[in-house]
Amino acid sequence: IKPFCFFSQRIYLPDRSTLEKIPDEAVDSFNQVVDVCKEIYPLAEKTKRLYGYTGTKTVNKKNCYIFVIYDKNDDVLTKVATVAAEVASDKLYVLDDETGSAEKINTEDVKTQSTESWADQECFCQGVK
Repeated sequence: IKPFCFFSQRIYLPDRSTLEKIPDEAVDSFNQVVDVCKEIYPLAEKTKRLYGYTGTKTVNKKNCYIFVIYDKNDDVLTKVATVAAEVASDKLYVLDDETGSAEKINTEDVKTQSTESWADQECFCQGVK
């Protein structure tokens, strides 16, 4: 794994072995995560956004798909967020990686546009473009 320096802190992309192929039933959730994150975490100019799917996890007693999001500008890698999407609804949560707490994203306040297919997005998901 190649380290990236950001303020004297080394940030690493997750080991690809921790990432999974996005299952067909999670594609709509992934598209929602992409759309919402574009609005609440604007992408800086000349920056690439990287997405990964790590599987499912229980968050707030609900089964959720877990996505990790990074921004890369030159050799600087910045973790944007870990987002949980409820399997049975359209609720999204931002996870705090250190404490494990989850904060609900108010998606009603986020105006999203229909995005191009997730397959056209820059991604480091295993088995996905």
